[in-house]
Amino acid sequence: EAVPPSVTIVLVMSTFPDTNSVPAWCWHSAALDRNFFVPEDHLGMLLELPGSNPKANTFPTFAWPGTDLLVWIEHVPDTSESRVKLVNSSVDCDASTYDESTPVIQVDGGEGLVDAFLLADLTKRLVCFFELPTSMALVISTSMGQELQFSQVHSPQNGLIVQGVVNDYIHRGLPANVILTSADPGGNGEIFIIEESTYEANGRHCVPAIGVGAEAERAET
Repeated sequence: EAVPPSVTIVLVMSTFPDTNSVPAWCWHSAALDRNFFVPEDHLGMLLELPGSNPKANTFPTFAWPGTDLLVWIEHVPDTSESRVKLVNSSVDCDASTYDESTPVIQVDGGEGLVDAFLLADLTKRLVCFFELPTSMALVISTSMGQELQFSQVHSPQNGLIVQGVVNDYIHRGLPANVILTSADPGGNGEIFIIEESTYEANGRHCVPAIGVGAEAERAET
């Protein structure tokens, strides 16, 4: 029986390739019993892949063990349903599930709610990526290399200097200088001064997480 004039070819890969071309072999379901495939060469045919591999980026851009991270994904057109999990090895990634992973954030220039934070861990520096709920888990590289890199070992320390005023408290409108130590000088950061009670109510975050799967309409801003 002749092969139909229009044949759809689906390329399925179990890992992200390191090059822009991958070897492939084609076969037709009607010829399985004859072990017929093209080309009849163990090197296959090289298919050129468009675009670039997905790449994980972190907020903040500098990190230390124990800090909370947010992740956004580069080179993927739509990550509205994408999730990531930090793991120790590719074996751990293979055993991971979409439900136990954390949604990535969107970098469209606007403000958004945080579903959940990731905890930076020296023993879990691989990014396990799910593009969709039905996608298989894949380890992807980061903007810092194959693994997450920590810019520093110790968490930043801060101090407050108020010049010309002797007082046990500070108040709105009072000029003050905030001094940071053990902070990456090349990173872009912001300083928030909030009440300790607000910080504790936010789960010890400056910005509270609404929780994975929470309805955004009901979240407080």
